[in-house]
Amino acid sequence: VVVLKVTRSSSRTSGTGFLAAPGLVVTAAHTVAESTSTTAWLNGTAIPARVVRRHPELDLALLRLEQRDLQVKPLELGEPRAMLAPGEPVVILAGPAQGPRAKGD
Repeated sequence: VVVLKVTRSSSRTSGTGFLAAPGLVVTAAHTVAESTSTTAWLNGTAIPARVVRRHPELDLALLRLEQRDLQVKPLELGEPRAMLAPGEPVVILAGPAQGPRAKGD
């Protein structure tokens, strides 16, 4: 899990995301909407990040970490064609206490 601290022109907020590929973080688009700067915290290290792409309708955003030599492994995602059976367990990562109005402290 990647913790994000986001600065906007008049506020700060925080959110979470995950490392989807080396140097790329997936997060919610509303987390980085109108951001002026974004810092990703990974294993206790602050890393500047920039928004590569946002998809507001799906509430998804892709960030690129500005540090290239990270020694962390991206999350392994399931096969795109794999089907889940009814009742099969899934894991969802979220920070419900850190909604859009969080101050980012």
